[in-house]
Amino acid sequence: MQLIAVVGKKLANSLDEFVPDTIISTYPLGGLIVDNARRHGLTASLITYVTDPAAHRIWISETGRYLATWTATATEIWRHGPASIAVVPPAVHPAFGPATCEGDRLRLRAEMGLLAGALALLTSGSWGVGDMAAAARDIRDFGLITPVVICGRNRELVKDLSKESGMIVIGWTDRMPDLMRTCDVAVLNSGGLTLAEARVTALPVIHYRPLPGQGIANANVCEEHGIAPWPKNCYQLLSALTEAIGTRPFLTDRARNQLTADDELLAEIQASCERGSQKMVAKSGRR
Repeated sequence: MQLIAVVGKKLANSLDEFVPDTIISTYPLGGLIVDNARRHGLTASLITYVTDPAAHRIWISETGRYLATWTATATEIWRHGPASIAVVPPAVHPAFGPATCEGDRLRLRAEMGLLAGALALLTSGSWGVGDMAAAARDIRDFGLITPVVICGRNRELVKDLSKESGMIVIGWTDRMPDLMRTCDVAVLNSGGLTLAEARVTALPVIHYRPLPGQGIANANVCEEHGIAPWPKNCYQLLSALTEAIGTRPFLTDRARNQLTADDELLAEIQASCERGSQKMVAKSGRR
């Protein structure tokens, strides 16, 4: 907080000649800096747009106005405030939007060289951080859904996953709107703006293996308020995937048939997950 005070004072001094009427922050800590600058003479009003579902207490100041995409976020901000809050539509690029028909999705898949059948879009923003590889393998190993892994600028992840079979690996891309329209479900580990983009695209979302800290907080809020499920193991993941994909608009018959797993397969997957959980418990108990 001391650093915020120092930067806030410098910001107030740097805006002596140009004084804006309003400053809009899309990063909560940036909003706190502006709020501090207002205590040093800055007269501009402050609006902070909160992109994450979960809001931290330290983000909230007594002045300024907050915009949130989710009612759950507005509730959290109010609990930490109180503060002036408005729930607004997702502030995403206009290129994001649902496919108009199944023909539109099939055309995009052919254009982008994507497989027929059920596709799960995995992304962790431009950095491609977190346990993306493990999540992709968990989905791939079901044998029902092909993971489409967006690695962003993480070249090591692209290199490692390109050696794997049964998944589609993509590095940095500017075609996220089209990828969201063509895939059947998004699997996220962070939330934030990508969650809003998926909502605008009518793409179901699942949080899985979320990032420590903010990723877990976002997943928890989303599950608690019915925004998106947070499966804790691979058996719960399969259940969440089949439920989400089954409600996807324009789902092809081939994709639907891929998800018709028999009881024997489900039992085998559940047993595998339980064995994996036991190994994790045993490992964590070692000293």
